[in-house]
Formats: sequence, C-alpha cells, structure tokens
Amino acid sequence: MNWSWKKSILRGNFALILLLVFNLMIYCKIEPNPKLSFIFSLAANSSTNSNTQISLAINVSGLSGTGLVLQTNLSDNLSITANGIFSFANPMNLNQAYSITILNQPTNPVQSCVISNAIGTIVSSQNIVSITCSIINVLYSLSVNVSGLSGTGLVLQNNLSDNLAVTANGIFNFTNVMTFNQTYSITILTKPSNPDQSCIISSPIGNIVSTQNTVSVVCSNLILSYTGSPYSYFVNSAITPIIPSLTGVITSCTSSPALPTGLSLVNTTCAITGNPTVIQAATNYIITAGNTNGATTANLNLAITAMPPAPTSLVYPSNLFVLKQNSPVPTITPTMIGTVTSCSSAPSLPLGLSINGTTCAITGTPTTLQGSTAYVVTASNAGGSTTANFSIIVQAVVFKIFITASTYNGDLVTAGGGANGALSADILCNLDTNKPNASIYKAVIIDSANRTAVPSFIDWVLIANTTYVRGSDSSAIFTTNATRIFTFGTLTNSIRFGTQQDYWTGLQNAGIDWDVSTRRCVDWVNSNIGQTARYGLSDLTDYSSFSTGAFATCNNFKRLLCAEQ
Repeated sequence: MNWSWKKSILRGNFALILLLVFNLMIYCKIEPNPKLSFIFSLAANSSTNSNTQISLAINVSGLSGTGLVLQTNLSDNLSITANGIFSFANPMNLNQAYSITILNQPTNPVQSCVISNAIGTIVSSQNIVSITCSIINVLYSLSVNVSGLSGTGLVLQNNLSDNLAVTANGIFNFTNVMTFNQTYSITILTKPSNPDQSCIISSPIGNIVSTQNTVSVVCSNLILSYTGSPYSYFVNSAITPIIPSLTGVITSCTSSPALPTGLSLVNTTCAITGNPTVIQAATNYIITAGNTNGATTANLNLAITAMPPAPTSLVYPSNLFVLKQNSPVPTITPTMIGTVTSCSSAPSLPLGLSINGTTCAITGTPTTLQGSTAYVVTASNAGGSTTANFSIIVQAVVFKIFITASTYNGDLVTAGGGANGALSADILCNLDTNKPNASIYKAVIIDSANRTAVPSFIDWVLIANTTYVRGSDSSAIFTTNATRIFTFGTLTNSIRFGTQQDYWTGLQNAGIDWDVSTRRCVDWVNSNIGQTARYGLSDLTDYSSFSTGAFATCNNFKRLLCAEQ
C-alpha cells in the first residue's frame, strides 16, 4: 500500500479512536486531563479538515466564440458560454490535486484559450484559476452551391470583385479568402445564356461566421423583369395594370414585402393590379416567379401617394391668337393652379403646333392658313380637370407690337443718338432685348415735326388694314383701318399680359384721339422736371392704353411702345 494512503488511513483511524474515548468520558462523567483535551481538539480538527468539500472555479476573459469546454482531472466537463467566474460541478478536498485541461477550444470565431495555473492543489475554501481567450487570425472560404444551371457564361462576384466563372452545377469557392465577421455581398455579373436563364442567390449579403460559408445559387429558365420601375400611383384610384416581361410558364408569384394594401399579383403572369387603399412611401419589392423546376426574381420600386387636388384656373394670355403662317410662334404659356399630368386640345391644334403635356404651353410653327377656330384645352390629373377656351387665326401677314425692356427719361435723342426724337426712339426699339424677331421696328410716339397720325401722316408707324399682336404671345390687340389707325372702343386684348407697364407716346388725351399732344418733352429732347409728356398703360384696353390723359414730368423713366414694319 502506498505510504500516503497509509498515512491518510492512520490519521483518520486515530482521530476516530480519540473521539470515541472523548465521548465515552463524557457519558461516564469522567473529568479529562487538560493535556488530553488538547489532543482531543487536534483530533477533531484533523477529522474536519480531511472531509471539507471545496469548489474549484475558473475566471474566463476574452471569450467571443462558442463551444469552449473545460475538464478537471480528465472529467467533470464544464461548458463555458460567456466571460465570468464558473465552478466545476464536482467539489474537491483540501490538498487534493487538480489538473484543468481544455477539451474543446472556442470557434465562430476560432479562439485559443490559455490556462494560467492549470495544475495545482486545493489550498483554500475558494480556488480560482484564470483562463484568457484570444482570436486566432484564421482565413475563411466563401463558396457557392450552384444548381439548375444549363446555360453558359454565369459569372458571380463577391463585393463587386473576385469574379467567379461558373460552368456547371456544384460547389465552387471564390478565390479571395475572408476574415471572421467580414461582410460578403454576392452579385451576378453575367447571367447564363444559351439558353437564357435567371439565377436566385439565397442569401446574397451576410457575414463570415464559420470556416466554410456556402451560399445557394439556384438557376432556372424563367426570366422576369419590370421595365417601368419606379412606379407611383394615387391612393383609392385603380392603377393601370403593371405587366412584366416574362419568359417561361409559372405557377406562382409572390412579393417580399407584401404589396401595398389593395394591390395583388396574378399568379400566372406576375402582373400587378388593383386599387391601393393606403398611402405608402416608395418601397423596394422583390417579386419571385416560380414553377416546379425553379424560380426567378425581379426588383421594382412602388409608391402610393395622396390623390392631388384637381387643377383649377387655367388661363391663357388671350382668348384670340393671330399667328403668322410659317413663322415660329412665341411660346404661349397659360397660368394655372395645381399639378397637371395631361394636357389636350379639342379639336387638335393647327398643323405645326403642339401642346405640352404638363404645362399646356403651345409651341411650334403653323403651316396652314385658317380662319378663326375655337379650341378647348383640358388640363387634368388624377383628381380632376379644368378647361380654357380660345380661338386661333393663321394669316399670311401679321405684325407685332412689343414694349421695351429698358426705360428712358424724356431726352430720347441723347439716349438713342438719332437726328430727332422719333428716329432716336426707333433706334432704341431695335436695340432692345424684348424685340421678338429680326424685323425692323418703329416707336409708336408723336414727334410734331417728324412723326404724326392726325391731322396728317408724317412717318406714321402703323400699316393700313393690318392685324397687330403681342410680340410675347401672339395675342390679337387691334386691326387698323384704311387710314392706318383704328377707332377706339375696346382693344381685343391689352398690349401686355401681366403686370402693368407704362410707356411714352405723346398722344393727345381721349376725345382727341391720335392727335399731337403739347406734352411730349419738347419732342423728346428734354429731361427736365419742368417739362411733361403723355404716356399709355399696358394693361388697359381703352384709349388709356395709348394716352391716359394724364402726364408725367420728363425726368421720369418710362418704356417705349414699338411696332413691326
């Protein structure tokens, strides 16, 4: 028998005998000798120390993986799932030897754990052994498991690089290895052809979590696509069915996430139909079409917005436009309130003209003569519509009127540099940025010695029996008579559409129409405050459009009214 075992047995028996003697003396009421009391105390302590059960604990730090299993004395397995202090299940005796070993190192990520004092002896009521774990820089493979492939040319990418050409079904590894928890993103660079196929990647984006990471790629002869994405529709309004391009016969069609409430997929075509009943922000959807042999996917973006209010107050700058044949018209732009998705004209506009689908502006070059024809333009959206009425005449001869962009005081001779007031004003008209075309223009202005209409014509600027229109939008203003003027009642339209502007004319006031006024800045050579001149207003349709009857001092700045020649 081993001597250590002998000592243990002898120590245990001796202590037991002493305790029996001690208990017998108490029973018989025998007073023990003091020296014997000390011996009995030693025996009691010896018995207690030899039978005390003590835990063996470990303090784990740095653990991030899973699967760590420890043992003590090649048994008593202890699984560790987190950092902290843990005890083995089986307690030990004082002075008992222990040997802690690692049965399984942690993985995901792979780690190496080191025990600071793996072998020792139980020496106190609390024995804690330290274990420190650290990640091992292990490289991992990323692979794909391809099935259903019958075409050629399939090329996959990881993170937009590391091209992987796949020629058959099976498991294939990307060339570049990755580290633990690194993000991968598998995409299809080239789809298979001969025959054309589509392929679905089961989990295209993820993180490396093990030594072998395999992603499923399933190919089929089904091909699905939506060419109109992104789509936007109004709530509570039936949509125009979204019909995809589909190759192959399918038996099922699903959406992830689910389509907006009120919309549905046709299982055999993947067409989207219905009446959406809930507003929804723009959302990406993955549509999956499948049959018993495989599946394919297509992406689309869809939004459901609130129904807009119907447009209102569609107004064109005139109710009559007189256009010149074979001459480009200035853009005729209306005003309106609201958003428009469709503009149409009934009947169709004259040949050569077109209408913008969202602004209702009219542009183009009319090519055919026509008399006055009425048109109705309708501006609409999903919420409703509004209309505007006007007429169009196309003539061989049409002359234009415009108001200058620049302003001048009463000294037009200095500003224009001409021989007299009228000629100086003509020069300014032809230099102005508002001039609508390359024609020659003259100023509608009175110069007593150089330009008059009544009582006699001197270099008068209007032409007999001619229709004049706005240079900005071809709205009819007036038509002259044989005497190269017209009788004032009401103009067809004001000289300008929009904010009021004023311009020098020097014409006599109403009742003395077209005559020479005495107020004309001394025939447009004087800009002093002591001199005055007559002027017209652009937004009026009576004689005040040429002469208000009022006058302004010549130091004021006003525009000029110019007529095409």
